[in-house]
Amino acid sequence: MLKSSILKEQTISLNGDQRSLLRYLLYFDLFDHPISRVELENSIEYSSNLSTLVAPLVEANIVIEDSDYFSLRSAVSYQSSRKAEEQIAQNAMPKALSRGKLIYNFPFVKGVYISGSLSKGVLEPDGDVDYFVITEPGRLWLCRSLLILFKKVFLFNSRKFFCLNYFIDSEHLLIEEQNVFTATELLTLIPLFHDGVHDKFRNENKWIVDYYPNQAARGLSRTSSVTRMKKLLESFFSGSIGRILDRFFMNITIKVWKRKFEDFEPPDFDLAMKSRTYVSKHHPQNFQKKVLDAFGKRKLEIEQIHNIDLGL
Repeated sequence: MLKSSILKEQTISLNGDQRSLLRYLLYFDLFDHPISRVELENSIEYSSNLSTLVAPLVEANIVIEDSDYFSLRSAVSYQSSRKAEEQIAQNAMPKALSRGKLIYNFPFVKGVYISGSLSKGVLEPDGDVDYFVITEPGRLWLCRSLLILFKKVFLFNSRKFFCLNYFIDSEHLLIEEQNVFTATELLTLIPLFHDGVHDKFRNENKWIVDYYPNQAARGLSRTSSVTRMKKLLESFFSGSIGRILDRFFMNITIKVWKRKFEDFEPPDFDLAMKSRTYVSKHHPQNFQKKVLDAFGKRKLEIEQIHNIDLGL
């Protein structure tokens, strides 16, 4: 739920680390999501001790610290739900990892990441496990269609542990929408399995330092041997039949989406349902636009109340 509050007016001079920290807290404040000390330390590297950075922000009543959780509002009202969702996330992680390995063994998959709520360490009781997938060039739509077919036939179209809403190919690793939403999503991605593409992916998206200058690497994704079936299917679809099917599945999917989401204005459709030969997004709620609008309003509010500049 997107909320706002009135905070005690103070004036404070911020350094770069404090701006980065406040932007991070501000982003998650939109979701009633207090950030633990461990999360702050694991997500962003600071030039000085975290307690030293936070202390003046707490003193100025910009940041509220409660039981080793930090937020821009009192976290008491939603700490209990946060802790409950943390437990659900911990319980879901083994199955999410298993499904991630399954996804990786589909033909033309080069990398699998956990995104969405679970990548932030929480999961609502009815929440889905989201995956971000990197594919071979020229086979993204074929790969996606095989995964969706598997979900519909063998998982009875359940998205609980198989929500596939973002694909890119390994020749187009740069995320084109560069804003606080995509920067935060990239910062919090949990790498699972890859064939060596992970480092290149990180290097292509160094632009996130504009939003989080000292982001910390989130562990190492696992290299994994692939099944014989994956190799056989990749070999079979490596030639012209694969190219034809990839183009066919892209065209048919776009037609279905345009008919299904005909109420979208063209710019909104292009953002939420971005469809190119090298990328496929399926975000029918257009969450990015909603979050960016809410973030801009909340950021302006905080800056005006405290007479501070949070930068980008």
